Amino acid sequence: MEIAEPIGSLSLLILYLSGWFPDWEEDFRTSHSNLTFVLLTMSALSWCRPWEVNGQFFVHPAWIGFLIIFFGLGHKLSADSIFPLFGRSFCTGTLFLFLHELMKANADWTYRPFQFVLFCGVIFLSYLISGRLSERIWYTGMCLMILHVWILFFYRERLNPFVLGSEAFMDTLWLVLIGILFMHFLEKWIWIRVMKKSSGTGHN
Repeated sequence: MEIAEPIGSLSLLILYLSGWFPDWEEDFRTSHSNLTFVLLTMSALSWCRPWEVNGQFFVHPAWIGFLIIFFGLGHKLSADSIFPLFGRSFCTGTLFLFLHELMKANADWTYRPFQFVLFCGVIFLSYLISGRLSERIWYTGMCLMILHVWILFFYRERLNPFVLGSEAFMDTLWLVLIGILFMHFLEKWIWIRVMKKSSGTGHN
């Protein structure tokens, strides 16, 4: 089992319940209890192994969980934003597929240089595309899901077993999403500090 997925999901749950992210209810337009349930469920699913569908085909339960989350989150986004976001996530996922081939990365998501470039690139692009946390998360999740499906499609004859939501992919997905969440938190923290400092200077 890859370690980033279960540790990262559990850490997020603990930090949220400790009051570190009080704005998430507003950002995701949901309640504290709903967010707690989602984080608790995803944390539990992240400790699972991929489920066997048949002898050669497996599905990770956390992959299904993320698919449901992204569908629900997308339903809350406005029609004016959801379609452009999907188009951008599709184009970004396809672009990173080309980069995956140029870097000759493994199909099993274990090539660290590609993971690093993907981590930095997707987070950077999410900040260019939207200022809203919910849209950044949705764009990023869909981008990585699309990239994962592309890689599975093009390498389907070489992959044995065929895993939808491999542990290495789920690790990458969790790390990128956690990176966006903490960057958003840091951005707000810096902005508040700057505003407080500006207010103090103005009074002087």
